[in-house]
Amino acid sequence: MILVHQEEKDLIQSLSKLGLEIVPVDLRDNRGGDLRWFAFSGEEIGAEVKQFPSGLLTDIKTERLTDQLVRMKEGFDIRILFIKGLPEISTSGKIILSYWKNNYDNRRTLERVETGWDWNSIMLYLFSSWWCLGTIPIWCPEGTLAGSIKTIYDWTQKPEEHGAWIKRLSKTTILNKPDILIEILAKFPDIGEKTAKEILRKK
Repeated sequence: MILVHQEEKDLIQSLSKLGLEIVPVDLRDNRGGDLRWFAFSGEEIGAEVKQFPSGLLTDIKTERLTDQLVRMKEGFDIRILFIKGLPEISTSGKIILSYWKNNYDNRRTLERVETGWDWNSIMLYLFSSWWCLGTIPIWCPEGTLAGSIKTIYDWTQKPEEHGAWIKRLSKTTILNKPDILIEILAKFPDIGEKTAKEILRKK
């Protein structure tokens, strides 16, 4: 059984179609999160869902996401951040925003605009959230969110050791790739590549 915030109507419908037992409730309390459920081994899991790029970038800028993740750390044993949509990055490393524009002749064209958001800064934020707050970021291409949630939910319902499904869950995040982690860590002040590798050995 998964508790889903009642305003996430599309997500509730998509998860229900996959055969999951969904209970729509008002989750606006001090713990936050759009979804909640218990693992077979007893851990309570809280998950936040953000649309990329609009929702995620806005909530990072206003610090709303940071506040949500801090509250989730205090309220749940396991925290997950599901991010809907994959990034499009320019050659200069900036996030590209795509949107449909209505023209004067009633035709729609897809516009692509380079934003001021640097891809590395997004990765640094997600890495910091994972490292400091234990929030595991999971990227979900459009149309795959419900399926990703079901897969992870099914993992947590198996009668196996806590560490087994946690390890499997951690491997699904882009931050699990050593080369990406080293690149991210090396950008912190006074760290560099050598220190980054040493830190990751201890992680």
